[in-house]
Amino acid sequence: MPSATCMLLPLGSSLSRASGTCFSPLTQPSGLPDPGRSGLGHLAIQFARKMGFRTIALSTSTNKRDLALSLGAHDFIAGTAAEQAEALQALGGARVVVCTAPDAQSMSALVGGLDYDGELLVVGAAGEPLNVSIRESLAILVPCAN
Repeated sequence: MPSATCMLLPLGSSLSRASGTCFSPLTQPSGLPDPGRSGLGHLAIQFARKMGFRTIALSTSTNKRDLALSLGAHDFIAGTAAEQAEALQALGGARVVVCTAPDAQSMSALVGGLDYDGELLVVGAAGEPLNVSIRESLAILVPCAN
């Protein structure tokens, strides 16, 4: 890994734990994240950008746009989770969506923004179940015309 993509963090700090929470799932999507840390979105943007992903930050309001872009996001989408999913599909669908906010309803809606074989990485665990329709699941697993 090039040193330009590395940062020193105090061992055991909340920032260190948050870094591992965001970084681990991006390198091994089957890894289990450690939920409940703050600043995950900020770190996820930086890690994704440094790892070569086309990085698009999502938020319900535009007040985080400048910060997201300064952290390395290529683009920014504001709106409801359903609007964000629609915008992601208009861009061709997301290969990975990293969900850092513990909101099951939003995570459920963002499934619609995934590309074929896309992955929803949940690092901000919600207490409620995700509700994903069978049709959405099949559209992700098997490319089909609607």
